[in-house]
Amino acid sequence: MRAGIKSVCKLCQRVVMLLLVAAIALLSGGCFTYVEEIWLDNDLSGTISIDLAIGELYIKYATEVGLDEGVFNAEGLKQIAAGIEGVELINADVYSAEDNRTIKLSLKFDDIEALDRIYSAIKGVDFIGGVTLEDALGGRHKFIRKVSLADPRITSIAGFDEKLKTRKWITKVHFPRQINETNAPETNIDQRTRQVVAWGYPIVNLTGGERVMEATFAKSGGIRPLPMLVAVAVFAAVIALMYKVVMPKKRHVSLDEVGEPETANSDSTEETE
Repeated sequence: MRAGIKSVCKLCQRVVMLLLVAAIALLSGGCFTYVEEIWLDNDLSGTISIDLAIGELYIKYATEVGLDEGVFNAEGLKQIAAGIEGVELINADVYSAEDNRTIKLSLKFDDIEALDRIYSAIKGVDFIGGVTLEDALGGRHKFIRKVSLADPRITSIAGFDEKLKTRKWITKVHFPRQINETNAPETNIDQRTRQVVAWGYPIVNLTGGERVMEATFAKSGGIRPLPMLVAVAVFAAVIALMYKVVMPKKRHVSLDEVGEPETANSDSTEETE
């Protein structure tokens, strides 16, 4: 019994240490910029690209306390991707420059659940968050992306980071149909298509609590009856108007005006007996 309690305590200490050293390195050493871009298809499959710039100091501390080094190198990412159900790797590139490492990852996913499994598989310290798709009013989907860096052990350290406001998190989503509502600023919505939405946060904002990115869009349900009827009615009216304008008017002829048909010998003399 005591041995079991001791093992649990050691595990808890290990988790706490991982969070603390990762947070120290993340918030006080090197850079941190996270950019993800998601393309959703009509069937809600799609692709995601992740571009992460992170300080080598963070990677050093994280691996020293037991975090899988594979999260930070190309071969390891390929192995991780191969083990995620409903996910196919497109490419994984990792390179270093000065004190920072850049990780570029692109994957295909079968559905939103598979996309969420990607986040679960690649996260080190739990700030990558997750994604869900819920039903909304009016026969719509509600896309929800959550992220936070709100552990008190991290936020207490965050206050000492002078560069925290320059470190950013960006999520950009290409929806299959126009969005109806979103909590993103209007300036972050593509005004031409209203299908592309972006959210951006300084990392310092994520230390203040969970951030939720939301957008609703219509479900794919084939042709909707009412809009289709309206379209057909408008089309029929246009055709009728064109017919009226273009086609020549027919002249009405009365029976009194109808004469006998001419014969081939109309100019010849009368037939003799």
